[in-house]
Amino acid sequence: MASIGRYINLYGFILLVLIGLVLSKNKHGKRKKAKSDEWNVKYYPNGRGQRDKRLDIHLTCKKGYVLTDIEILAGRDNYNCKRKSIYGKTADLITAINNCEWKRTCTIKFTRGIMIECEQNPDGTDQSFVVDDFSCNCLLEDVEFMRPIQAKCVKESEITTICDGKTLSKKQGLIKSHELLPWHYGASMKNQTCSKSVDIKNGKSKKSRRNRKSRKSREKKLVLSVKFVHLYDGDNLSLDVIDTSNNVIMESYDLGNDTYGTRNIEIKPETNKLKTMQLQFMVLDDTRGGGGFIICYREETIKATVTNVCDKLKRVRKPRLTVERESTTEAAT
Repeated sequence: MASIGRYINLYGFILLVLIGLVLSKNKHGKRKKAKSDEWNVKYYPNGRGQRDKRLDIHLTCKKGYVLTDIEILAGRDNYNCKRKSIYGKTADLITAINNCEWKRTCTIKFTRGIMIECEQNPDGTDQSFVVDDFSCNCLLEDVEFMRPIQAKCVKESEITTICDGKTLSKKQGLIKSHELLPWHYGASMKNQTCSKSVDIKNGKSKKSRRNRKSRKSREKKLVLSVKFVHLYDGDNLSLDVIDTSNNVIMESYDLGNDTYGTRNIEIKPETNKLKTMQLQFMVLDDTRGGGGFIICYREETIKATVTNVCDKLKRVRKPRLTVERESTTEAAT
């Protein structure tokens, strides 16, 4: 009887192992993919010496999407400061983030420089640099950890550069000033005038087969969100709205300069008339370059209230975050 009991226990153990293997696979018989690492926490590198420290932050979008709005901070613990940590960016971190924009996948390595730019604490409540509290000043401090705050993946087919000659999608999209954004545009764009246009017209719903209701007008409007504009003095970004007879309805609406923080422009159609929105970017022959611009647009119903079109672009999603290091992750403070 004792030997029978041992066999039962053995078979029971084998059964539990098999159940565990089945549960670890998804319905297609494949093992589940590893989850992304956590966002908005501190990651400390391994290695003692500054040159030996290792920490790689990998960002990956799905096929057909590219990275944008990448925000990663450097920092160090400072227990003499009431916020316990100070945050900033080094020159090579700024360079790495800029080079990652508009790529499908990218790696940002641990930054070994000193912080040259102080940033707001990730919780948004305090500034890392306070004039009357020099113990909290991040400037010229070494980096102890990295903190990935956010990044977005945007559908690549919805992104155009104003001088690339491509036709805009009629429904929605993102227009940027130049290919190397967020690096400044320079002399390579001098003496150019480029434009993009989108048609805006009234739409009518099809007649219902079930209830035979009369057709109802479904007016639409085009909403533009100006994310930022930073141009060299004399370079110009303007918006015209014209009708089918090339009559200008809204002439040379100057989109401004040194504009940061999203603001919206709504263009509404007139009854049974077609309007065309034309965005034009003119660069002078003697330009010294500038930051450029990003403008998002989206067709919306006439009654829709939209605060930021860039956040409503189709299938905006978060990239997968993978952090390679051997040390442990500490909770953010």
